[in-house]
Amino acid sequence: MSALKELYNETFYKEVSKTLALHLPQFDQRKFIKKVMASPFDEMELKQRTTHTAQTLHAFMPSDFKKAAPLVVAISKTLRQQGPGRLEHIFLPEYLALYGTQHPYVAVKAMKEVTQLISCEFAIRPFIIAHPYDLLKVMTEWTKHPSRHVRRLACEGSRPRLPWGMALGFLKADPSPTLPILEALKSDTCEIVRRSVANHLNDISKGHPNVLLHIASKWKGQSPQTDAILKHACRTLLKAGDTKALRIFGLAPDASIVLSQFKVLTPVVKEEQSVDFTFILHNTSTNKKLVRLEYAMYYLRANGSHSKKVFKISEREYAPNEKAAIQRSQSFRRITTRVYYKGLQQLSIVINGKESDVKKFELT
Repeated sequence: MSALKELYNETFYKEVSKTLALHLPQFDQRKFIKKVMASPFDEMELKQRTTHTAQTLHAFMPSDFKKAAPLVVAISKTLRQQGPGRLEHIFLPEYLALYGTQHPYVAVKAMKEVTQLISCEFAIRPFIIAHPYDLLKVMTEWTKHPSRHVRRLACEGSRPRLPWGMALGFLKADPSPTLPILEALKSDTCEIVRRSVANHLNDISKGHPNVLLHIASKWKGQSPQTDAILKHACRTLLKAGDTKALRIFGLAPDASIVLSQFKVLTPVVKEEQSVDFTFILHNTSTNKKLVRLEYAMYYLRANGSHSKKVFKISEREYAPNEKAAIQRSQSFRRITTRVYYKGLQQLSIVINGKESDVKKFELT
């Protein structure tokens, strides 16, 4: 986040203060910039700067939220006229979330407008938690809104497990209240809305795989767009080798797909280098076969156990009697999201969810 926080800088505040001055009587641009950039601004990360910007704006807004909310909407509309929404505009949804808790319906009505500049998917979640069924009723109505951003908010804002957002515990326990939203948007004309449906369904699969599988069996084949939603929605189940999910997409394990000559070419690997491996895949059938090909890395943990991570290689049809020689590498370059431990690691090939015997190699 250290680079993203620099989006909030003096240049941005000078630009946005001109817009604020158009809507806020007696707005003092210099005072706003001085106040918002006062110490400890330099030490703040992105989220802190977002909240700080909203709090600073509050000092220049009417104390009555019912009067302030329409001004936030007006500011967002002017910014939309100036160009596409930018991440740093997220201080406006933050303002609504911070100061609208006592007037939830005023705040949510404002979010419907502000989200057309910058998504309110994070800001709306505290309101869903406080007023779950009233909010979901409103968001279901939003599925018919002409703006794709509002339709997307209906789906993205109600995701049970939105990354970096508050978890919606009641929807993690029972996802059924949002299913009408997903049903209404599954054939949406906008790809970003359909992608949100897929991500929402993937969230559901983590706690209720059978709910997703039931939906997939109903939706499969309705349209290419809906099939694409389902494929993305089922990604967690497919990586886990869920037999029902694999069969829905014609990817059941098949004895006619034969793996041979599976070798780890680098039995000893140093950190910052890669493990290289190769194998041959052979469709021994006289019919073409759809094959989902993956490999599983078993990373050594500090306690001596292994953590499995599956990586996709390809998904395609293999012609009758087709052979393919495949070689891949997996890097052990240092990354912030994974710690590597020296010792024996493991590797396997996964064909339509069926895993081969593992090969071992050493990380030194």
